[in-house]
Amino acid sequence: GIEKIIADSLYADLSALLSQSMSYFTGVQNGFFNSAVKLFLPAISPVDYSYPSPVETLEKTSGKKILLIYGQEDGILPSDTFQTVKSAAEKQNDVKLWLIPDCEHLYGMVKNDYNYRNILLAFIKGEE
Repeated sequence: GIEKIIADSLYADLSALLSQSMSYFTGVQNGFFNSAVKLFLPAISPVDYSYPSPVETLEKTSGKKILLIYGQEDGILPSDTFQTVKSAAEKQNDVKLWLIPDCEHLYGMVKNDYNYRNILLAFIKGEE
């Protein structure tokens, strides 16, 4: 079975993420427009707000080693996301958190390529 999980910039709840970050994705600052996009998104894409959130899934996961990676300058995820995800994962798992300084959403490998690869390899090999 799966013993280790690596998650980079994992969101806590899709609906909340889209509510808070839709203007980033659409480039439009209009709240009505962004709410409409969020409302109709499931009709035009595979988005399903009823699917279990990562937090719900992590709360049910046990006995895993989990590495969570977040950029400290992530402008897409709400600032408390890593704490919410980490708290859910820590209930029944061994969790490591790597906050990458001066790093945006999903740019850890781009900005810290050498460290990123070494930290992931060490985690996979159990050398962390």
